[in-house]
Amino acid sequence: MEKALRTVFLPRLFHVPDLVLNDRYCSLLALPTCSGGLRIRNPLWYGPECHAVSMGCTAALVASLHNGKSFDLLGYKKARRDSLRESRKAALECHESEFEQILTASNDANFKRIVKRAQHTGSWLTTSPFLATDATLSAVEFVDGLRLRYAMEPLHVPRFCDGCGVPTSAAHARSCRHGGYIIYRHNVLNRTWHDGCVMATSQTQVRDEPLIHTYRAVSDDVASITPVPPNTRGDVAVTDFWARGTDTIFDIQVVDLDCPSYASKDPRKVLEGCEKTKKNKHLDNCLEGRRHFTPLVFSADGLMGQETQGAVKRLASFISEKLGSAYSAVCGFIRSRLQIALVRTLSASIRRPRKRLVYASSALASGFSSHGLLLHGG
Repeated sequence: MEKALRTVFLPRLFHVPDLVLNDRYCSLLALPTCSGGLRIRNPLWYGPECHAVSMGCTAALVASLHNGKSFDLLGYKKARRDSLRESRKAALECHESEFEQILTASNDANFKRIVKRAQHTGSWLTTSPFLATDATLSAVEFVDGLRLRYAMEPLHVPRFCDGCGVPTSAAHARSCRHGGYIIYRHNVLNRTWHDGCVMATSQTQVRDEPLIHTYRAVSDDVASITPVPPNTRGDVAVTDFWARGTDTIFDIQVVDLDCPSYASKDPRKVLEGCEKTKKNKHLDNCLEGRRHFTPLVFSADGLMGQETQGAVKRLASFISEKLGSAYSAVCGFIRSRLQIALVRTLSASIRRPRKRLVYASSALASGFSSHGLLLHGG
């Protein structure tokens, strides 16, 4: 079974039949998603451990059968619960130690940086595909997300970017300004967050692109009146989110943590700095209008800032209370929806064309003009 996992299943999972996975990758993929892996357990490693846990859980039952004494159900349940708790604690410590050993043994700084973030971006891998909740990925999107999670380049992509002509890579696709995929990534997250807020409250309590009101100092001297800054807008406004009777304006930003300027910085500090910049820009104006302001900052692979994590937890509490579902399940559902949206946009930025079909619109315009039609607007 171990040989089949290494030589058949895992290569086909990454869509490379002749892929030879070394011990480092196999050990990493065997870890749970919260430790950067896929939880594809190696039976040679986990078989004895699972057997020992099973022996500990059933020791009281086996002793009762052998000795012919009365069975203490409450004592059995307590012993089983304690055994499972101790085994989970020991397994967590073992996984953390093994993950650190894998990172220490690697000499690839890019691999270390990306896999370290993978500990917090694996919710989309633990979600069952379901069309009703839009929790689905195509085979290509799934493989692209899987390879990017482990610092591998996507397969079967054009050699050069059709927007700017440089060699195609995942890093370039995240930062290329041709084709509009940077704003597309932002808009997809915006719609996903909007849908979650509607699910938590109601359609009338959620608005798109709210105006962030600005004020100027009032003075008798007309010349000394401070000019009104240009009007700026948030992405989503929700009523009764942090407090009753007040609006909360959310502003979304997606950060590429693998760009050269952020490569040597702590990812958490980068996201915290982006949140602080947005709050310095908009918080005072929102408070003057009796509004709350919350920046939603994500990395391109799904890492969330501290303010974003708090907003996700608040949203999950609303939805769980409204639907009567478990809070932990709803919280995981929201995280997976956001990360699935990011995986889709990353795959689209790599594989979709960036060059606009100008000749088609020109031909259409010339055809209209030849028939004496006057075109207005865009």
